[in-house]
Amino acid sequence: ICFSLDHDGSNEFEAERLQAIKLIRVMLLLNPGIFTLACCRSLVALGETPNNVHHRSALTILCELATLNPELLNLSGGMRALLSAAITVQIPAINEALIHTIVRLLNAPDTRVALRHSLDLDMVTAPLLDADYKHSLESLDAPPEQAMNEKLEHLNGSYMAVIWMLRTWPGLVYLCRAEPTNTIAAMIDALPCPNENVQFAIMDVIYQALHIRVPTDSDNFDVALESIEYSATQESWSLDRGWLAEEARCTLLPRQSHRLNFIHQYHATLLRAFVDRGLLERLAEVALSDNPLVQVHGVVLLGEVHARAAQLIPNEEGYRLNCLPSLIGIAVDPDMEPAKRQRATAVMAQLQRIQSLRQRPVIPTSPYLTQIMQRSPEVADLKMKFQPDSNRNDVDDATILAMVKAATGNSSELEKWNWPAVSLLLRTPGVTYKRLDELSPKCLRRISYFFMPSAYLFSTEIYSVSKVSSYSRVGAALVKFLIAAGHDEPQKFLLDITQEVVTGLSELLRPIQSGGLKIFTEDKVAKTMTRDYFLFIGELSTTRAGIDFLQKLDVFKIMLDLCDLHSRPDIQRLIIACLDYSHDSYSRIILTKLLTCGTKDMRQYATRHMRIFCRAGVNFFRTYILELLVGQLYDSEPDVSEEALDILDEACQDEVNLKALISLQPALLHLGPKGRSLFLRFLSVPSGFQLLKNMNFISAEIESWFQRECQAYVVSAETQMLQVLSSYRPLPEGHYARRGLENEEEQFAPHASQLLLPVHLYGELCQQREGLNMLVQAHHIPHFVMQLQQPLDNPRNIQRVKAAVWALCHIGSSAFGLEQLKKEVAIPPIIELAETCPMYSVRGTCTLALSLVARRPEGCNMLEEHGWMATRTPAGGERAPVGEDAFDDDDETSDDVFDWQDDTSSVNSKELKPCFSSGFKPSSPQGAHRTDCMLPKFPVTATSSLNSDSRSGGVESMLPLPKLPVSSMMSFGGDSRSGGVKKSASVVLSDSSQVSVSSQVSTPNMGIARRTSVPLTLNVLPTSISCRSPVMGYSAPQSPYTTGSVRTPSSVLRRSSVARINVTADRVPSTGSTSQGYVMARVASGNKFIGICLPANIRRLFQCEPAKFAYSSASKELGAQMERGLACDNLHSIETCLRCCVHPVPGVKSYDDEAPPQTAPTGSYSKITTDPASFESTTIGGRHRFRKEMIKLIVKLSCPVGSRATQQIILAMKDQCPTMFKDICLYSQVAELLALYHYRYHVRVFIQGLFDIADTLKS
Repeated sequence: ICFSLDHDGSNEFEAERLQAIKLIRVMLLLNPGIFTLACCRSLVALGETPNNVHHRSALTILCELATLNPELLNLSGGMRALLSAAITVQIPAINEALIHTIVRLLNAPDTRVALRHSLDLDMVTAPLLDADYKHSLESLDAPPEQAMNEKLEHLNGSYMAVIWMLRTWPGLVYLCRAEPTNTIAAMIDALPCPNENVQFAIMDVIYQALHIRVPTDSDNFDVALESIEYSATQESWSLDRGWLAEEARCTLLPRQSHRLNFIHQYHATLLRAFVDRGLLERLAEVALSDNPLVQVHGVVLLGEVHARAAQLIPNEEGYRLNCLPSLIGIAVDPDMEPAKRQRATAVMAQLQRIQSLRQRPVIPTSPYLTQIMQRSPEVADLKMKFQPDSNRNDVDDATILAMVKAATGNSSELEKWNWPAVSLLLRTPGVTYKRLDELSPKCLRRISYFFMPSAYLFSTEIYSVSKVSSYSRVGAALVKFLIAAGHDEPQKFLLDITQEVVTGLSELLRPIQSGGLKIFTEDKVAKTMTRDYFLFIGELSTTRAGIDFLQKLDVFKIMLDLCDLHSRPDIQRLIIACLDYSHDSYSRIILTKLLTCGTKDMRQYATRHMRIFCRAGVNFFRTYILELLVGQLYDSEPDVSEEALDILDEACQDEVNLKALISLQPALLHLGPKGRSLFLRFLSVPSGFQLLKNMNFISAEIESWFQRECQAYVVSAETQMLQVLSSYRPLPEGHYARRGLENEEEQFAPHASQLLLPVHLYGELCQQREGLNMLVQAHHIPHFVMQLQQPLDNPRNIQRVKAAVWALCHIGSSAFGLEQLKKEVAIPPIIELAETCPMYSVRGTCTLALSLVARRPEGCNMLEEHGWMATRTPAGGERAPVGEDAFDDDDETSDDVFDWQDDTSSVNSKELKPCFSSGFKPSSPQGAHRTDCMLPKFPVTATSSLNSDSRSGGVESMLPLPKLPVSSMMSFGGDSRSGGVKKSASVVLSDSSQVSVSSQVSTPNMGIARRTSVPLTLNVLPTSISCRSPVMGYSAPQSPYTTGSVRTPSSVLRRSSVARINVTADRVPSTGSTSQGYVMARVASGNKFIGICLPANIRRLFQCEPAKFAYSSASKELGAQMERGLACDNLHSIETCLRCCVHPVPGVKSYDDEAPPQTAPTGSYSKITTDPASFESTTIGGRHRFRKEMIKLIVKLSCPVGSRATQQIILAMKDQCPTMFKDICLYSQVAELLALYHYRYHVRVFIQGLFDIADTLKS
């Protein structure tokens, strides 16, 4: 077998080598315990040769060997081959498999000995940390271009390897190990190095580890900022692909989550480890780099990491988020270089923009999604809240004429019109059809003519997002305006448009004929604005008058017939999206038909569309949509039923929806594990608990979970974690497949950070006192506490310990269960396992499971008693991230057209509009925002060194305000704890050392800040600035032990008891500027927190003691054999000789029958004879000397130094004595050396090519 593997690469022996590899793999799988060292050496040589055709096959078998027989892998040097391949292989799938194999060995203490502590794994990270890294001796002699390409390849391999290691708990523990200098610390310290490639690689590692979208490589900050927008249009949102359902899935977050999202715990662990090693300070240095590309990436990463840390890291650790004071100090230091001061000022301005981007709600790009969101009751309430005067009718004629002039420009050319102004005109309260017709009779006629299909104006415009904002909004506003008029004359305009649309739809139902409008052809619907005629029909379906109007034209009947037109799925998707289902009308009949009678793809899409109603929170979801979803559970196609089940699972995160589903009593157990999981959630509410109790379901299920399901839950939880933290996804058959490239891009979307913990019976059961009593009577809790003490010496015990940890922590997720765990003293053993368990994967399980306990205030207090800190950020209450377009269709540019503010007012229209257009600040893609992290912005007079527009980086840039010490500065008056008027400061920085301060007054319950012109001048030294309060999302360097510190009202609120955390939007004061509006914070029912807990000293989690290497019997035997070979002792043995053991030749003496040669002293080389003429193959002594010298030379070939000279000597000996290389006994001795020592592949090929034994073996 080894002879076949080590043969030269000619195609003549390709089939033989392939069969040899297959045979080796079968031998390994059948009995890994007797797998030979010789085969391992051959595989290692192949694995170290990247250009060999069987390189990947050898690596695959070595990975299997590491799992089945790690000791043999260590003896054969296979670990070095895997580590080397991890940075040379450029294919992510292979790189990930190699790293997971290495991490598996790192996990357990008995296999960890194969990796030398702080040495072997550092080989993988070396290219990332060493700018002068050289992979091999050959790299020294390579041409510069080839050397650079190899260096970049190794850097990319190391980058991928570090990412995969960070996404496993053993790899995370090792990289962040509690040592003065670990890999993460070295990586962070290398950030400011002048090597651009290394800087980008390290920053990309942080981007990927925290699931942050990587910005586009550009020196323009606006381009980079636009590339990380989660609401940017994607290809998967096109009409022929996922369209509206996919856009909603990517942009709208689940409304509430009563289940734990344990990606938060993973991100919090990473952030604590990074911040503890000084990441923010290093990123601040990178943000001031002279390289514009590096600078832009550094600023974006600093803003994202800082905002994420402010959300996930406990308030007690907020003093570590202290990079802004250094930037402020540089910006105001008069002794600093002007260029560096300008860069610091620009960085602070860009950080403000990043914060605004994170707080800005996601605006739907599709008008259909906007139309659906307008029907949400929460958006309607916000409309009334922020537009209290929407019903006023006091607009005078002069104002209307001014609006018409601004919209049309007194021009008959529609291309020159200001369409956002037209939209605002039609939506302005008080502007009626009668008044507009009297003041400007041609205006409405021209607008109506533009939207006539026969005019070929609107219907021929190429579809784009900008035109949707300009034209489609005006069309929807026109339809609403005309139908609300209630007169025959305005409805005549509407009738002309609608009749032509109906004619076009009717043409789809008739055979192809010549003539006609043909406005709804596939090509026009896909490429032009024709599709938005359905948007106008949907606008009519929202009112009773509009429904009657559509019924007169038989629009609903035509749509019902189009549901059977299976050749046009695009038309059917538009029909689903446009209609309003809040009324019991024909719209519901059409939806029911598409859900039940359409094709399989259409039924699946229609079912997927129901998720939009769930996340939008429409009133008819639990009264109508839930029933439709329950009906879809019985669809004949599994994909449709699974989609419906997934939506129901998400909807039941809201307790109201869960109770509504329980009242329907659906059959779920036939749907597999997901159906059973949803069925178990019925236990969390009294009505569901009583229902399952009456069915005698609970007792049998408790016994089943105690016997089997608790251990199966461990696999389920780890599998779900694998879907987000790896590139593999599970298949129904139990196998795994790698995700496609398009899905890899999606992992950074907002929904990718939502990984909810699977449902556990004990966690749902303990929500009721009666359910906990059933567990107590069954004596399960003491049993699981005892399971924690089991030795972790085999996989079965490890699985039991993990199952016990999950079961106990799920019990502790309720107030009733937490009391019981306190009696059983169950939490301290879990904390001890999380900090000191030698099995790293068990540490990860304990850390994640303890976050369940941290969801309740009682659990947080219990954890704090044991030295752990919990993040008390309220969980749940997350609103769908819909921006101003959900309830205000006016374009932002309309502010430039109309100025409604009086000249005497202190608040201009620019400050007023964002207050109600932003409405509320829902959850960012990463979760809820803290309300204590912002202070009012202030303008800075400085020139930005980053390319940005005039809104943020120009003369009036908005920068954060550090709170100045009262003792050294001044008191602005006002009590921050009172309900009266609060005062803050506004600072204008200039190139001089003076700081201009103006007071800024804001009322506590308004989102509008009024600036007064009270200039004050202070001379402020850079050293006198002390940032003692959170600054616009960046916590100040405030130690929890500092006395006399002033807390903001929101920070006091967050640290107080849970009873004080129940706040509403009306009671939360505005802590931001006018553009930030209200902070809508709402705590989920049950007063639950986000669920994050970590040790106060994060390094306690990463204690990593070096494993003590213990030589096994096999290792000792191999060492003895290698010493014998080094001493050139006789290695010949009848048991291993191919001739003497299997086929002895009669009449020919074997090697052992001849006189024994004189051997050299043990442990030393004798002088190698380099004269081939001194050997005589005809005498016994000459043959002995030949074998002796040949063994010496073969052993010497294991060292790369001097290999070529040694090969020349061997070739000369072969020319002198060619018959000796046909001796099978000698070949057997050489084969034994090939198994004992490590040889490179080309050396093994050379040695195997010396012997011509094929004919002898055949004989």
